[in-house]
Amino acid sequence: MRLPDKESLTERFDQYTDEQLTEVLRSYKDYQEQAVEVAVEIAIKRKLIYNRQDMFSAKFNQSQTSPKKFFPLLSERQSAKMLTVIFRIIYLIAFIPLIFAILSFAERNVLQIILWGIGALAWGGVTMLIEKKQEARLVFLLPALFFCFHLIYFISIRYTFKPGVMDLTVYLMAVLLFFYLIGYLYTLLRRSTNS
Repeated sequence: MRLPDKESLTERFDQYTDEQLTEVLRSYKDYQEQAVEVAVEIAIKRKLIYNRQDMFSAKFNQSQTSPKKFFPLLSERQSAKMLTVIFRIIYLIAFIPLIFAILSFAERNVLQIILWGIGALAWGGVTMLIEKKQEARLVFLLPALFFCFHLIYFISIRYTFKPGVMDLTVYLMAVLLFFYLIGYLYTLLRRSTNS
């Protein structure tokens, strides 16, 4: 594998924010030695550190002992991998309305089949749009669709189902996980457009 030259590394790291550059230095083991050297030079110019040994000081590595952030700051490579994983999970969520469409087919409820089918297509289309455009503000379309799925579901059951405590607990955990995933996706897309 051919390593980037010092000029291109300097050009890239010059565009990083102080927080991103600090994160590169904190996770220096994930980078080639030449990239670390360039990052150290730029950090010294910006007065983030005064010499290479500062990278190992307790003050500089303070975040390792403090509690993790709600949405952890990742390196560029880790962020790209995390985005890929999140998009895969979001694509898989499209199977939920498809399953409801199949169940509606068994009941021969044409309106429900159409609504769930449109919901699955809309979910997949919006996810593809977000993945292609990489715009954080488009992420808010997913919770809107999520809300629409709930409307379709509650209209279809007409209050005939009375959930138990365990049903509500599992449902609440799934909803919280969904919103965490959406929040993390939004944060990663914002960080990638800001860098």
